[in-house]
Amino acid sequence: MIVIVGNPVARRTETSVIAGGMAAGIARAASAAGRATQLVARISDDRDGDAILADLASAGVGHVAVLRQPPGATDALDAQDLALALRYLADIAVIVLSDTDAADVVAAAVDGTAWSAAALVVVLAHGATVPDDLPGDATVMGAPSDDPDLAFATLVGRYVAALDAGLDPASAFRDTLLTSGAWTAVD
Repeated sequence: MIVIVGNPVARRTETSVIAGGMAAGIARAASAAGRATQLVARISDDRDGDAILADLASAGVGHVAVLRQPPGATDALDAQDLALALRYLADIAVIVLSDTDAADVVAAAVDGTAWSAAALVVVLAHGATVPDDLPGDATVMGAPSDDPDLAFATLVGRYVAALDAGLDPASAFRDTLLTSGAWTAVD
């Protein structure tokens, strides 16, 4: 199973509200690749939050570890919440940390990967520095400043799906790039 840690946002379309943001894009792509995917996040307990969960559920993304909070609250997921969620979810193969570089949350993710023997993928916000104390086998990816068509989020989602399928990081990355249609192998 793939666990995506990050907070989706309400994105308004002409007709509805859908789950937007990096975490939602990664989760959608991993699920579309046929992998079991769960989101760990905090979202508002209102119509927008309901719409986000419905949109993610329709994309096959689980949300049993999503906390609801009062509308307008800006609390981010904290380390204790993440640690509890990672112990609650079973058979985790990949943990993706997105939308945060808080040291205690990163530490909880690192502990979770050790506890579950999972791979860790850290998606850094544009211009952010690599957190201290990551395991040597963690994958760190720097997000672009803007990802309007979710190309980067989709790439990350496909990469973590390949990891979840059992590929080693180098093979997963190579296969992800080659199947994206944007790259060609050089002999």
